[in-house]
Amino acid sequence: MSLADLRSLPTTPAISIALPAGAVTVVAPLPAFVSQKTSMAVLGIPPDRFLAMVRAPGFPLRVASVGKLRIVKTEDVIAYLDRIGETPSALGNKEATSNDNAEPPIENEDDAARKLGSALGFTFSDDPPASGRRRKG
Repeated sequence: MSLADLRSLPTTPAISIALPAGAVTVVAPLPAFVSQKTSMAVLGIPPDRFLAMVRAPGFPLRVASVGKLRIVKTEDVIAYLDRIGETPSALGNKEATSNDNAEPPIENEDDAARKLGSALGFTFSDDPPASGRRRKG
């Protein structure tokens, strides 16, 4: 076949197939590791809940640090959640059970450190005096 013959071939497909939108499902393999950045997409767990889970005392899985990221093997996390009977959707559920005595959730690491320090008896320079009155000055 010569170059001229190739140029004379039609460039549009001779057959077209129309598929319904739900007819094809693409299933991608899970990534080897999950981090707080990928926890929502991979496990359905919000990043803050994933980070709290892997930082919790007694978390039995090996957690690797890559810069500020905490990563865990995806298969291990899924097996762990299965063992403890939790589902990723249950951990991702933001609705808390009603408990009037519960403390408000800690919003960041500084608040957590402050709470721990206060429990240990430390005071902070920006805390109001214990009497409730502000010092003059």
